[in-house]
Amino acid sequence: MTIVINGPASERNNFYSTRRWPLGTELALQDGRRYKFGRMGATLGVKGKVYQSEVPDGNFDTLAVPSSTSNVAGSRSLVVTLPANSIAADLWAEGYATIEAAAGGGFGHTYQVETHPASAGSEDVTFTLKPGNGLVEALNTSDKVTFMKHPLDAVIIHPAPPTAMVVGVPNVGITANYFGWIQTRGPCAVLVVGTHVIGGGVIATSTVTGSPDGSSEAAGTAITTTAATIAQVTEFTGTQIGICMEVAPTTGYGTIFLTL
Repeated sequence: MTIVINGPASERNNFYSTRRWPLGTELALQDGRRYKFGRMGATLGVKGKVYQSEVPDGNFDTLAVPSSTSNVAGSRSLVVTLPANSIAADLWAEGYATIEAAAGGGFGHTYQVETHPASAGSEDVTFTLKPGNGLVEALNTSDKVTFMKHPLDAVIIHPAPPTAMVVGVPNVGITANYFGWIQTRGPCAVLVVGTHVIGGGVIATSTVTGSPDGSSEAAGTAITTTAATIAQVTEFTGTQIGICMEVAPTTGYGTIFLTL
């Protein structure tokens, strides 16, 4: 169950050097605004810009599963063979392990990771899954596992277009690698470019307009040719982040009702 903190409104501007609440904890304000607790990436956060998840590391996609007595139904110990790439302890804490290969015995499940040790790579590593995330089905050597961080872990300003899931907009400049609040719903000052229409949809900017990273633009205004390119279609449909509440000058900060 999602942890929900009801105010105070000033909490949205706080950030912390340690993980005070689980990632994804929700802050609910009386006026309807909503925030999610996340961790800033390695660069100082910027207020009013649109953020996305860290791009998944392709080195840890479809990893092999060794023969192990731990990978049985009900077990919270998931044993996976890492490639020749090192990992820090708890790199994927609160992140996810998805069992991908349809040829395996335990495919089609995503489990949340609680903790794991550091590793130099090229070895079998045991990942402890969170309570309630015991293996539903036993795994075998035909299974493949992909690891991903929690979407609110190590967030970054979205490039244009986004390269991962858009997660929201911080209201303050959160210190690099610190934890803080990312707004996901309600009125929010957001960097805007181009022409907006009150009541119209707003998306994370794409490449067609050459807009700055972390900005937003009106949905459906980029296609001006009869044979739209893939990039234009991507921008037209876009990743909608909210609804325009008022028209602000381009490269200014408009009031967007976030709907993430």
